[in-house]
Amino acid sequence: MVAVAAAVESYVSEKACCYISEALDGEETPRRLLDIPVTFEKLRWIEDTYERRRWGQRRILKDHLENAASVDPGKIGTVFATVGKRSIWKPVDRKRGLDSGTSERQLGELALRRNLIAHTGDRKGTGKAPLSVGEVEEWLSHARSIVQALEATL
Repeated sequence: MVAVAAAVESYVSEKACCYISEALDGEETPRRLLDIPVTFEKLRWIEDTYERRRWGQRRILKDHLENAASVDPGKIGTVFATVGKRSIWKPVDRKRGLDSGTSERQLGELALRRNLIAHTGDRKGTGKAPLSVGEVEEWLSHARSIVQALEATL
């Protein structure tokens, strides 16, 4: 479960980074991009490190996207909105042939279960929560389908 969630998170990070140039150089800068806080220290770092400041901006944005990436559907939406890709979930559900909101719900459930495993030892009551091979295969199937739909729609 944790590996499935990590794979989705890695995909989101890498895919969002593909749109950095478009976000920085496009006619209209995405609102979420403009909202990224940058310290004076980072500004000085760009000035001291890069001859071309845009390369430093790209690096800061890449680091931000990598840190913000998650399996949580709300965070995925925010990451893609940062690079100008908004309203991603309806097309994903359409591509998957599912009711609107299904992909977000499935990823939300995966994120919750992943957090239980990673942060609480996946406890249920006084014992460990059951997790069958079938459940893991189902989560993997959902994640794979969602990533394929994201790839096809972005």
